[in-house]
Amino acid sequence: VPTSVPPFVDTGPISTTNFNLFSAEGGLVLGSLYVQSEAIYVLVNQTGGPDLSFSGAYAQAGYFLTGEVRSYNHKAGVFGRVKPLDNFDARGGRGAWELATRWSYIDLNDKNISGGRLNDVTLGLNWYLNPRTRFQFNYIHAFLDSPTFGDSDADIFALRGQIDF
Repeated sequence: VPTSVPPFVDTGPISTTNFNLFSAEGGLVLGSLYVQSEAIYVLVNQTGGPDLSFSGAYAQAGYFLTGEVRSYNHKAGVFGRVKPLDNFDARGGRGAWELATRWSYIDLNDKNISGGRLNDVTLGLNWYLNPRTRFQFNYIHAFLDSPTFGDSDADIFALRGQIDF
């Protein structure tokens, strides 16, 4: 059993004079369905080397099987806390059930930097017992294109319990 897992993608240290990061994000709520996406692009002025560019993006969607609607805080520009229509309790409350999916991408290869390229797809089932407690089950399939470690795929099953204050 390995005691440490190397990072999937990593540029290592890059000496720079400066860098510029550009990002665009969008979200949409249509009843119990919501979608969100973001793209990131960075220009790096490398010290003693060529200028570089790296990119990343994600798109995700969720659907509440139990009818909840994801709130959106326009002032802060973020989705709000999920509030189940019927909190889980001993009287038969079922909480909120959500199906979710996500695609993520990052490319850290450019010119003299071989940081790797990674795509991953996540399928998830989330159970919100109340506004502050949830359980998540995720299946993640990752596709790695790495000049250092070679090409490989990874399958990950993740279970998470969360209480937030």
